[in-house]
Amino acid sequence: MKLLRQIKTLVQQRWPLLLVALGLLLTLWSLLGDRQPDNATTSASGNGVLEILTWEGYPPRPLVEAFVEATSINVELGVLADTEQFAVALNEPERRRYDLVALPLEQVRSLLAETPLLQPIERDRLAAATFLPPLAEIAADYSTLDGEVYALPNVWGTTGLIANRAALDAAVTSYQDLCAPANRDRVSYRPALPSLAAAAYGLGLEPFEFAAANPDDTAGWEQILSQAYDYLAACDENVHAYWRDRNEQVQLMLSEAVTLAEGWDWTAWTLQRQNPDIEYVVPSEGLLGWLDVFAIPADGDNLDAAYAWLDFVMQPEIAALVLQETGTMPAVSADPEQLEEEFQPLLTEIYGEVDLSTTHWLPPRSPALQVITDQYIEQLNALAARSPAS
Repeated sequence: MKLLRQIKTLVQQRWPLLLVALGLLLTLWSLLGDRQPDNATTSASGNGVLEILTWEGYPPRPLVEAFVEATSINVELGVLADTEQFAVALNEPERRRYDLVALPLEQVRSLLAETPLLQPIERDRLAAATFLPPLAEIAADYSTLDGEVYALPNVWGTTGLIANRAALDAAVTSYQDLCAPANRDRVSYRPALPSLAAAAYGLGLEPFEFAAANPDDTAGWEQILSQAYDYLAACDENVHAYWRDRNEQVQLMLSEAVTLAEGWDWTAWTLQRQNPDIEYVVPSEGLLGWLDVFAIPADGDNLDAAYAWLDFVMQPEIAALVLQETGTMPAVSADPEQLEEEFQPLLTEIYGEVDLSTTHWLPPRSPALQVITDQYIEQLNALAARSPAS
């Protein structure tokens, strides 16, 4: 009995301290219970989380919110500012694991070299989707290994010519018009690969097709880029200013300081809404196209969520949402009735009559060709820096 009284007295004296200790213990237990290993995939626990590795700007928040509401699957994003880093992100030892990747098509081959970092697309797990021709074929051409396709089209766009027809002396029909004497001090282009490619096509060369077919021919690739660079350097007096972002180009065109430019489809549409005399011109040599795709990492766990996302974004009404929120064209036809009125002309005035089969699509470039590409882009930037137009 004495012992029991001693225990009772001790408990009464120490009770406040015991409560504090118990509270701390419960808090610690809660924190440890919620903690996940840094490199663990949350989808592996079956909690309905889709992990997407993507580039900056995709997917837009309204698209993610619509997907979560429709499927009750949460989405977590890993965002890369540099699209050249997908292979690094999917191959580093302490990597975060992803269920889906949204990336440029030209990066896919690097993820299939040696040990493939992707797994084949299981088309039978997808609802039927009608891709704009020839996007599915282009994606398959650049992402097929041993008869298996590793990528599906996501969004795309093109580079062509943007012309203020009311301010030009003659109709624009070719990339060569960028260097026409009549357009001296009225031209703008970006010091980047598309400008070199446009010049090459204007000279009758086929740079994208060559790079795709000859990944190891560094001498041939250098010859193409050298001719393109020399051509642009020879007509540098035509350049009023070089543009580096969309807003800069819009201001140059609206001020009419520039009346002819190499530029993106979305920029042309933005300008057309403010000045009906500005139009997007499909050159006789063809547009330059880029295509972003979806792929599934080799160690992706939550495949049900990945295929649910693919099915979701391939619906025409969701394609309309993507178009409005990103300013890029979805790979499936957007439902015009779901587009706000101001966006509807984009489908008719920009792409209503365009045959995408004549478009030159940005190809994968081998590391050897990329080194040469970077050298000529550097030269083009140096030309822009010392030009009076800068």
